[in-house]
Amino acid sequence: MISFKFRRPGAAARGIAAAALAAACTFGPAQANVEGSRAVAAPDGSVRVHAALRPQARDFYIPSTRWEDEPEGAVWTRTLMSALETNAPRLDDVVPQDIETWCPAYSRNTAEMRRAFWAGLVSAVSWYESRHQPEVVGGNGLYYGLMQILPDTARAVGCRAGQGAGLKDPLANLSCTARILELAVPRDDAVAVYEGRWQGAAQQWGPLTRGSVREAVSAWTREQDYCRLDRRADVAPEASLRPQERPAHLALAAADVVPEIHVTISTMSYAGSDADFGDSYKVALD
Repeated sequence: MISFKFRRPGAAARGIAAAALAAACTFGPAQANVEGSRAVAAPDGSVRVHAALRPQARDFYIPSTRWEDEPEGAVWTRTLMSALETNAPRLDDVVPQDIETWCPAYSRNTAEMRRAFWAGLVSAVSWYESRHQPEVVGGNGLYYGLMQILPDTARAVGCRAGQGAGLKDPLANLSCTARILELAVPRDDAVAVYEGRWQGAAQQWGPLTRGSVREAVSAWTREQDYCRLDRRADVAPEASLRPQERPAHLALAAADVVPEIHVTISTMSYAGSDADFGDSYKVALD
């Protein structure tokens, strides 16, 4: 039950629809999405809210990673996936020259599935860099955090965490990692290629310059759902938590009845009220 007050009588009529929509948005069944909804006031004082009941967005796709068994692993993965989308948009369009070694399905993947590969790669490389320990400082005090980032590099690519202390925050470290990938991979068109110098991600992360590490990491990434060729290109891995699109044969036709939320608004007395405060109204969901 929600109460609304209108300072003058005319405001009540104009406020009924807004009040009903507010109530429906807050308390409506299935947490109705009232975007584009309309409210119609009836002569009996009731208000009928027409609202399309859309599924609420759930957690986005969480790919398999090497750190998923860590206490904060899921948070790290979500952070990295978001950072890749925000801080590394060019990665979505790049198909590195050596990608078949790392992820055979990459070239046909959606942007989200391509980001899943980079998240998986980072999680695997992080094991060799820091053993998934965010507080690690290596290289005689030069490199920091999960991905052992040099503060000078962080500042050069515009990371917010430009000092060692900040890079020991795992979320800041992963956000910075996305920025480094955005620079290194499109520039060299490579994950880890040696042509007079190490290129791509290998130019930034030393473990990828070692053959045994490249073999272990690439063997692991190739086995993940987002890299396997036997996964249908139009079907996301089962780990995806996105709501499925409503099948066309179940979609409501334009002439179908739109789901409704019924709201009743009635006047109520207000002890000691005067002309300055006007009438009060109760809004209740039927």
